Amino acid sequence: MINLSSLLAITLCLYPYANMDFIISDVILQG
Repeated sequence: MINLSSLLAITLCLYPYANMDFIISDVILQG
């Protein structure tokens, strides 16, 4: 079982990439 702190660390590591992906798809849809 994954403990909460490692789950939080993974989330913090992956969040900027997911956010960037959303921004890129937003730009593509609007452009």
